[in-house]
Amino acid sequence: MNAIPFAMQAAPWSILLLTIGIFIFDSFTPVGVAGSMLYIIPLLMTYFTSVTQRGRDPLYFCLIATVLLWVNLFLKPEGLPIPYGAFNRVLGTLVMWTVAVALIQYKRMQREIAETAAAKEQRANEL
Repeated sequence: MNAIPFAMQAAPWSILLLTIGIFIFDSFTPVGVAGSMLYIIPLLMTYFTSVTQRGRDPLYFCLIATVLLWVNLFLKPEGLPIPYGAFNRVLGTLVMWTVAVALIQYKRMQREIAETAAAKEQRANEL
């Protein structure tokens, strides 16, 4: 039987739906509103999908979200303050990539701690 909890099974679909919803929401918000920061929510949810072997899910999501973030800037109506919107997008991109790298580092530390504990337990059993 599959031992993966329901939350981890549902996470990929909820990440996809949230990302589409955020993209649509960001399309209807003015350029000056930092709706791009909402992409952090599904980015944090990638932590649940990366508990298996796919430890780079935050990077893959971040790449997709960055593309959506910048495409959405150019889908806005003309005449709006694009430099201000671009500045918000740069900040949003930096925050997203920082969180993605931090999630990967955190996952790597957890894996190394588990491996060290298992090796320590194995040595204790050998004695």
